Amino acid sequence: MGKGLLIALTIVAFCVVLVFAGGPAYALTYTYKGANDGFWDDPNNWDNGTGASLDYPDAADAVVYVLNGNRVKMDSSRPDTSFQMQSLRTDGTSALRTNSTTAGGIKIYVGDVFLQGLSAFTYTGSWGIEGVTKGTEMYVSGNYQNKSTSGVATGATAGRRALIIMSGANKAYREAGYTTANRYCYNYLTVDGGSVSDNASNINTYDGSYQHTEITLKNGGYLRGSGLFETRELVLGASPPATPLQETVKIDYCMSKNNGGDDGTTRLALGGITYPGDVRFVQADQTTSGSGPTYLYKFKGGNPTTTTFNGNVTVGHTKRASGLGLMMVETRDNDTGNSINIHVVGNLYVGQQVYRIDGPTSNAAVSGAGLRGLLKCGSSQIDVDCNVVVGFFYNDTHATRANAPDGSIKFESSTIKVGNNWSVYRVTQPTGWFYDNDFTITNWDTGTSTVIFDGNGGSGTQTIRSQGTWFNNLTVNTLGTVKLLDSATPSIAAAGNMILKGNFRIEAGTFDPNKRTITFKGGDNSETGAQQIYDFNNSYTSASIGDVFVTQGSGGSAIKLLTNLMMDNLDLGPLCAVYLNGWRLGVKDDYTFVSSEITSMTWDQGTVFGTQEPVIPEPGTLLLLGTGILGLLGYIRRRRMK
Repeated sequence: MGKGLLIALTIVAFCVVLVFAGGPAYALTYTYKGANDGFWDDPNNWDNGTGASLDYPDAADAVVYVLNGNRVKMDSSRPDTSFQMQSLRTDGTSALRTNSTTAGGIKIYVGDVFLQGLSAFTYTGSWGIEGVTKGTEMYVSGNYQNKSTSGVATGATAGRRALIIMSGANKAYREAGYTTANRYCYNYLTVDGGSVSDNASNINTYDGSYQHTEITLKNGGYLRGSGLFETRELVLGASPPATPLQETVKIDYCMSKNNGGDDGTTRLALGGITYPGDVRFVQADQTTSGSGPTYLYKFKGGNPTTTTFNGNVTVGHTKRASGLGLMMVETRDNDTGNSINIHVVGNLYVGQQVYRIDGPTSNAAVSGAGLRGLLKCGSSQIDVDCNVVVGFFYNDTHATRANAPDGSIKFESSTIKVGNNWSVYRVTQPTGWFYDNDFTITNWDTGTSTVIFDGNGGSGTQTIRSQGTWFNNLTVNTLGTVKLLDSATPSIAAAGNMILKGNFRIEAGTFDPNKRTITFKGGDNSETGAQQIYDFNNSYTSASIGDVFVTQGSGGSAIKLLTNLMMDNLDLGPLCAVYLNGWRLGVKDDYTFVSSEITSMTWDQGTVFGTQEPVIPEPGTLLLLGTGILGLLGYIRRRRMK
């Protein structure tokens, strides 16, 4: 009997293996064989390997292929608007089309998605999720890849979106392609409780997870990996993750004039978090002429939180055919209006012509000028560990880029710390364009700001290429040297010099004027309203701060010393003044002003004021002095007579 039991158990085990090896009987592979734009829920359009199918793909383990240039359509006007499948794949010129004409739209529940058609996920009536009730929702528990070459049907109405909801842990997400001019129909992406990475290394012929109307992270979901995510808004939903962006995620914030769904309203970036990769705030490809709108980004995260960028930050544009455009980033919280602090570990570029983070920088000719980037700083503290670059540069010169983009910084009351170089290449524009006052050198608005060159703790040389723009307060506080450079455009008058509206302080390190002029062009010509100069060396025999020019319209301007100082030349304009304030001023090969030795002294067209007060004797004092002198003379005469 024992032997019979053993044989019986063996047979049972063998049957169990056969059952599991064979899988359930209803697990089928479906291949679409219908005509273009045939309906998904028509069984006659599918072949499950036995000819015409008696059903259509709608099971958790269905494997679906749409091949050979066919397009299959899901229509919300039909009875079935919710579909399940294990995986979905298209290739060639094939496509999945959704037509949501009723509330609720189309819902697709799928494991893995791989779309590789000419227009692999197109929308014929699928309206956006935000603000309306219609839409296509695709719930993806596995990996999602859209490798189509256009991604949206030609002529599709602007504003149509699909909502892609990723819920799996450590899954790959890839929106590639979208290379045609119809680049405005982009999906909403929600990461719900899982984590998503852009697996760019697996598809190296495409250039990133293309632009999304919105990326939402909720229930602990986060973006991860080394991929590129493009979005017009990055928001946190319910139960947001502590670290929404991890590893080396790159973010491209894109806007496009042609999308039809953007009205120039404020877009959002997360504040108070760390961005592990590069971030670009750019206006997307503009292929038509005309004046583009003003695009504005603010942060969602209030003072005193600090938003940290571990890579580079760019405020700029992709290439465009012609016309105007302005991309603005304002360092304020969108809800409270408070300024937030910014830390950029890499470089800060304002007014750059760019393509994409993972794509090439576009140096192609631009037929029309007007691409602008503007950073509005409020009362923020902005720390840049590397370079600050304003305006586009090409081969380190602007001469060959007549239509290159402009950049501008509206400093307001901010404090900006610079770890390396400060380079301004292009800020001027013809008059008559919106925001013109923010972009011309004459109206370069320094506010009450302070720019500090701190060398990021190093002892190297930092350079200033000002292009004729102004600073308000400027502080040198470094272990190394801060050096003035010539302009990239020598035709701009005094472009290599430095202009100050506020105070100049050398607290640590060395300042090298490099034969440039420092122009003090601040307040009035009174001592209380004078611009201040401080040099930690505190000696008129120390290194010179170069040529100094004091000028300011018809009312004059003034500087006041807070230290002993040496300069190469001193040029005072009409009604302008220097207040020695008890200190000593040396002008090389010319004169040394000693505060205690002069009351006032004319210099050029202005005046140098010291601290010595003239003594005017009273009449009684003069009489007493005269009597004493007469007595002394009489005493001397009597001594001689003896």
